[in-house]
Amino acid sequence: MRSSQSALRSNPGPPRMMKKLLRSSLAFAVLVSLPLINGCGPKDSGQKPAVEKPLVQAPPFSADSAFQFVKDQVSFGPRIPNSPAHRKAGDYMIEQLKKFGATVTVQA
Repeated sequence: MRSSQSALRSNPGPPRMMKKLLRSSLAFAVLVSLPLINGCGPKDSGQKPAVEKPLVQAPPFSADSAFQFVKDQVSFGPRIPNSPAHRKAGDYMIEQLKKFGATVTVQA
């Protein structure tokens, strides 16, 4: 029994092959994980960041102007779709928006 106990004491821990295998596995895991960690960042879309447009100052609210716009629209009469009043109201809106500098796209 003494010979087996002395053999265990003289060789504590895993054998050399196990240590070598453990080191190799650890090195492999580190090498494999480096590209994976690098790939976790945000993707570069290749596009330049959008330039922020300056805010446009809205004119102060005018109750008189608002009332006039409503009065003009009501003057066209009932705006049933495809009626002459409906077309006149649409043309009026287009005209007003263009006066304010808006780009207007009319759908057919």
